[in-house]
Amino acid sequence: MFVNSTRFITHSLSVKSDAFVSGGLLPALYRREGLNINPLLRIKFIPTEARSMAVVMKDADAPVAPRIHWVCWDLPPNEWIYLNELRGTNGLNDFQLATYTGPCVCNPRHKYFFHIYALDKKLFLPPATPAFKFFKSMNRHLLAEGSLLFFSQSHQ
Repeated sequence: MFVNSTRFITHSLSVKSDAFVSGGLLPALYRREGLNINPLLRIKFIPTEARSMAVVMKDADAPVAPRIHWVCWDLPPNEWIYLNELRGTNGLNDFQLATYTGPCVCNPRHKYFFHIYALDKKLFLPPATPAFKFFKSMNRHLLAEGSLLFFSQSHQ
């Protein structure tokens, strides 16, 4: 659970995808060598007071520190993050791109997460805002969070 400056987060979101099982492999379609688009994600148990959602895709096994592949906020608070999501505002990821950037098969097996956040308001940050500014702004408005684990490729 995430602790923000005003409350302890007690709500958990359920995050699933029809494209892969939790702890499974991300299909090539969603990686850089494929179409490089985000998969469809289904979110359940969104608090009724949520006014927006955000999604972050993170490589937890990147050298030095976790690497942000996608950050998008001000999504509508509903149960779907659509395939190749175009709603919301994309922030700057760690590749200096304001878009989804899928894993690369050239990397060794890495552990990734889609983190979903339910917020009590829209953030209205400008496009291409760096991820660290999103996290700083989001912190005070977090109602619930959930994540979905996947791997970039199978064991070699």
